[in-house]
Amino acid sequence: MPAPQSGQVVFARPFSGGQLIPSPQVQWSRVAANHWKARLKTASAAMSMEYDLRVLSPERMEGASIVRVTVPQACTIQSPFVFTRQS
Repeated sequence: MPAPQSGQVVFARPFSGGQLIPSPQVQWSRVAANHWKARLKTASAAMSMEYDLRVLSPERMEGASIVRVTVPQACTIQSPFVFTRQS
């Protein structure tokens, strides 16, 4: 599954959510100022994955990847992530 990079990352200006996970499988949309959401295209009805990203300041972004699985029972796994600017 596509996931955010770890380690040093450089984002272009202007920033868009698609820079976080540049994959054709992930469709990003801007839902508000400094807030993006994305959904991973999957062929499975039993699993869905989405991302929620907020730019809090020029130095910090926070988000989460959320996986929902419905086999055999419903389960949600949320993994938070943070990007901080390093000088």
